Amino acid sequence: MLNKVCVHSIYYKYEEDERLVYPIVAMLQNGLKEDILILALRDLVAQLLVQKQALPIESYEFLYGNTKSFLRSLFFRLRTLSICEETEFEIEKLLQELPKYY
Repeated sequence: MLNKVCVHSIYYKYEEDERLVYPIVAMLQNGLKEDILILALRDLVAQLLVQKQALPIESYEFLYGNTKSFLRSLFFRLRTLSICEETEFEIEKLLQELPKYY
């Protein structure tokens, strides 16, 4: 599911990030361990460094923007539902660290 976030050919502008959040929240509500999601989110952000070296600047900007929008959407959805505080905290940390990847 998180691979859909890693699109660098287009910038998501029609709330695609929101549509990606729904199944992830459903998985969390149905027993997905927070630790697994946190590791996947960290890996998602860590891939930005690798992709920055490999992609043209415009493609990297799309990837960076899509990743940032997704993390924000997931953060606010978790906060609104008052679930997964540990994941919410980790997303907040990742968002604060994100500028160093730009």
